[in-house]
Amino acid sequence: MSFLSRFFGPKYDDEKLASLAKQAVEVDPLLATYPTLDVSCDHGVLTIAGTVHKAEEKDHIEGVVRSAIRNVGLTFEGIDNRLKLV
Repeated sequence: MSFLSRFFGPKYDDEKLASLAKQAVEVDPLLATYPTLDVSCDHGVLTIAGTVHKAEEKDHIEGVVRSAIRNVGLTFEGIDNRLKLV
């Protein structure tokens, strides 16, 4: 924990970021078939893990998460897309 974050709080709200990302994935009609996706956040870096069948699906999921966060005006460090193709 840095000196400034002790006084001004954390730079990112990891819990809120992860919750928003999970909700975005759950409500997207194209992603209804992926209940096993795991979304977490640590120090502003969102991690998306799970399996998909096509590279396009992997890109779509990352785009949905990125758009959802930007649409509400939250800041984040980045997205670690660990989705695996099967």
